[in-house]
Amino acid sequence: MITIQQISKDFPFGSAISASIVGNLPYQKWFLKRFNAAVFENELKWYATEPKPGNINYTIPDQMLEFVRANQIVTRGHNIFWENPKYNPPWVVKLTGTELQQAVNARISSLMSRFREEFIHWDVSNELLHFDFYEQRLGPNATLDFFKTTHQADPLATLFLNEYNVVETCNDV
Repeated sequence: MITIQQISKDFPFGSAISASIVGNLPYQKWFLKRFNAAVFENELKWYATEPKPGNINYTIPDQMLEFVRANQIVTRGHNIFWENPKYNPPWVVKLTGTELQQAVNARISSLMSRFREEFIHWDVSNELLHFDFYEQRLGPNATLDFFKTTHQADPLATLFLNEYNVVETCNDV
């Protein structure tokens, strides 16, 4: 039997946090005792922040940011785009061509205007190895353009392609 006790956090050690951390002192205390880094679980995803075109609401991410700022928690922005159409707002899935490009540009602009330098990292594209929603509709360089535009808007953030099933099962085509 091995017992480990963490006595300091000399490197980022984190977890996802959800909206339920807002105003939830037991959850906050539990989190702060264990972690010094966080990622918002679903609260920045497009379907959460703009369920209808032009109806942008950052209330919950703003409240979560108050918590992480107050406690000096480094935080990752998750995510700007999700390649699986199932997890995009229904109105986005219906867009094509110029309309989709305008919506994508507005999404990046809105997030970066609001959250520039708030997140140490951004997951620009989620699950690109499994899905290709934007590449099918905007061309093979769509994600490259997302990264370039995001970097221009927030050059201090480290940008990521977030993926799953690349190590633990290795049986994914």
